[in-house]
Amino acid sequence: MAFTRADLDKIDQVLLDPTKKVTFSDGRSSEKHSLDELRRLRAEMKAEITADESRALPKKGFTIGRMPRR
Repeated sequence: MAFTRADLDKIDQVLLDPTKKVTFSDGRSSEKHSLDELRRLRAEMKAEITADESRALPKKGFTIGRMPRR
């Protein structure tokens, strides 16, 4: 799965929220993962995003749309 900067921002918001358990109006409840799990996930996401961005950037000295003259 390809992560985006928006996904990374959502994880950052979750890490800042002290709430551990959420109960919905229909009685369902959900607990957040531990801080260690969220931090590990964030590190993996950031590494993947950084790798994808570095592949998307042109290499130094590379010119698009020009052909060398002979």
